[in-house]
Amino acid sequence: MLSRTRKRSRAGAALGSRTSELGSGTSWAEADRGRELEQMREQETQSGFRVRRIAGYGGAYHSIKRLRWKRNASLLRRTFNRTLQEHISNHRRWTRDLPEKGRSYHCGSYKINNALAQAMIARRLGCSRVVAATGAGQHGVATAAACAKFSLECTVFMGTADKEKQFSNVLSMKLFGAQVKSVEGTFKDASTEAIRNWVGNLETTYYLSGTVVGPHPSPLMVREFQSVIGKETRRQANQLWGGKPDVLVACVGSGSNALGLFHEFVGDEDVRLVGIEAAGLGLDSGKHSATLAVGDVGVYHGSMSYLLQDDEGQILKPHSVGVG
Repeated sequence: MLSRTRKRSRAGAALGSRTSELGSGTSWAEADRGRELEQMREQETQSGFRVRRIAGYGGAYHSIKRLRWKRNASLLRRTFNRTLQEHISNHRRWTRDLPEKGRSYHCGSYKINNALAQAMIARRLGCSRVVAATGAGQHGVATAAACAKFSLECTVFMGTADKEKQFSNVLSMKLFGAQVKSVEGTFKDASTEAIRNWVGNLETTYYLSGTVVGPHPSPLMVREFQSVIGKETRRQANQLWGGKPDVLVACVGSGSNALGLFHEFVGDEDVRLVGIEAAGLGLDSGKHSATLAVGDVGVYHGSMSYLLQDDEGQILKPHSVGVG
């Protein structure tokens, strides 16, 4: 063990070393702030994002197009799935796999891209409260995190069955300060309740949609804010093999992930776009979630889209062993 004298001498040496770094008339706070600014510039250089001040907010807020998030959540990072790549390469050696690695983010996976941007819109509109609906809980966590960032009151509606299955996400929402309200049913019912709550409090409340369904302009905004997925895919493809992907594959639930990826490549006729829906027990069984594959055109939540419905136009409940 070090003696008290040796400890004091070491502490004094460290203090003297740090004091020598200060110039004349420079305070400790100014020196620490200078180091933080240098680190911020380095992070901005690496991520490609910059911070700018927006008048009318009374502080430094981030513009939507150049949003800088400490976690760099807006740039989805993908990594090679070595096991899957080796398996595929046994059949087609030129194949490369770039799976989206969103599970490593703790603010709602890729949902944070859209949630941050819409939270900023809510602030600009003068809303003090945000409502949202979530299925698996990722959008709920992202919305709660964005509201915590911008000091907005947050209420998330979630189906009772989903809430039981995704308790960890419910806990994360509450840790971010959100109020989580249970709705009897699934994500469809939670969405209905969120929109009803929003319509009843239009002056102070903003409905933060995380899916490409619902009334305009919600699907358009989600598509634009999630298009970073496709843009990043194109950039990484150019870096890795100097061209475009041959095939893009995405799961299709509510559509934000798929449309975010596909939108960048819609005009590329030489790129195949493949969406995967849950077939459940089979398309003829009536127990599936293949809305686009076998659904009919209908109107729900103020928008026309493909829906699972009966002969009288009533919305049918999709079948899934998962959440949402």
